[in-house]
Amino acid sequence: MAVAFTSNELQLEVPSRFHVEWLEDKFGPVLSASSEAILGRSIKITVTCAAAGSSASTSSVDLTTLTAEDTAREDIPAPTSDSSTAPLLNDRYTFERFVVGADNQLAAAAARAVADRPAKTYNPLFLYGGVGLGKTHLMHAIGHHMGSEIL
Repeated sequence: MAVAFTSNELQLEVPSRFHVEWLEDKFGPVLSASSEAILGRSIKITVTCAAAGSSASTSSVDLTTLTAEDTAREDIPAPTSDSSTAPLLNDRYTFERFVVGADNQLAAAAARAVADRPAKTYNPLFLYGGVGLGKTHLMHAIGHHMGSEIL
């Protein structure tokens, strides 16, 4: 959580030392590069560990020692709407073509709920079952349903 932001420093506070280390390891380069890209200059990013029931403790990590070379990564191309992405979803696997039976009706209802309210209902959705019960079919159907609403 952001605690303070000044012209040359961003202070973040997290609940534990574990979170400080995790944030540094996983997002340190991203935070540093993103802040420099957005602001056009490097700023000091300080992550502090909040003590239980009090303000921030003295445990902090300075993420500004990272350079652009440290954070360099391969550019990921933006998704396109051409036919090259069409093979990702099987056109036959839609909700309309899914046969609901006693063994898969709960999974079908959960998949419908996820498709209707993505990231709200059953998040995450795990499907487990035997061969031929429709796990792949339902995943493709969710993708088709969400894709049709976006377009």
